Amino acid sequence: MRFLIFSLMLAVCPLPTAMAAGGEYQAAPIGQSAKPSASKKKQKEKRYINIDALHQSLPGSYLADETSLLFRVDNCDVIVLADDEHWVRFIYVKAAPHVKKSKRRDALMGVKSRLRLAYILPNQPHESISPDGTAALLYYDRPEEAESSDLIAVPRCEVLQNILCNYSAAERETAMVEGLACAFVVEKDGVELELAVDLSQPTVNYVEVRGGKVQNKMKTNPEMVVKGLFPALDSAPERAFAMFGKGAGRLRTLACDGTFYLGRNARFFVVGTADDLKDAVKNGVNIKKYGFATPDFSEWRVVLPSEVDASLLVGPLVDEPEEDTPAETPPDTPEPSAPSTTPEPPVETPTQTEPPPATTPADVPLTPEAAREAYLKMLRGM
Repeated sequence: MRFLIFSLMLAVCPLPTAMAAGGEYQAAPIGQSAKPSASKKKQKEKRYINIDALHQSLPGSYLADETSLLFRVDNCDVIVLADDEHWVRFIYVKAAPHVKKSKRRDALMGVKSRLRLAYILPNQPHESISPDGTAALLYYDRPEEAESSDLIAVPRCEVLQNILCNYSAAERETAMVEGLACAFVVEKDGVELELAVDLSQPTVNYVEVRGGKVQNKMKTNPEMVVKGLFPALDSAPERAFAMFGKGAGRLRTLACDGTFYLGRNARFFVVGTADDLKDAVKNGVNIKKYGFATPDFSEWRVVLPSEVDASLLVGPLVDEPEEDTPAETPPDTPEPSAPSTTPEPPVETPTQTEPPPATTPADVPLTPEAAREAYLKMLRGM
């Protein structure tokens, strides 16, 4: 009867099963899911490279700030950019300035391919290469719908992602630019523009825009198109900031928001704070000359390892704070019971029924009868 009831219970409540190799089902351990949840799988797919770990793995590289890593590999300069959580999102590679123009494409393609194959978390990066083969932008997140179109006063990675998202591949090309900057040639409202974004600071506070071809000169106003790139700059400047500089290199202010100013000189536009525009004029920046900081990358030469396990670069390699190990809890000891009110009966001490065997001096020999009697007493005592 018990066996019959147990069989009926198994039929009504089957054990959880999991698909085994070969298509057969087998019992899954109780309390364990047959397959990982979607949230855990998504979290595993988004394990980006940590910029601090990358820096420690490349002796000679320079961590310019918390989210920017600079180094030179062979004949290429590399700028690695991370987000606020220190996850690497962009790797910008360009041929070093000293390389001859005829050799730049080969130099770039070799280094770019090695970086793509080595650093593949959360996936192998996508790429955007300049038409002349002198610069390449590697990025990990596919261009999707951008949350904004801001190009100023936002983090570096957000600006680059906004450009990738707001312009299709047919409307933008990566371009080489001197210094700590990344440039794109984009097409907006019938005007070809070069957007050069300053990468020297965690937040972008300086952008240079150069005008190019205009499809319809009669109907298109390049100045209005450039203004449309910075919708927050919608106020007229104060008289003191209506002009930056003097002479042929001066910048006429088109719009501002009280902090940032949009200036113009012919087909050259620049956006930045008042100090940025003053420095740009002082440095003689114009449509042919960039105004970005240009450090010497030769001081930060590195050698890429032949093989890289990118999974080891998802966190700091050294100086990790050790987790506090909780003190071991002593085993629970039973609490002493309350004293009983009932008196316990006295413990009876057993009385010795037989006297202990008499000791015989070792030097006195026993007679055979005495020895036999002693042996029998020993046996009875056992």
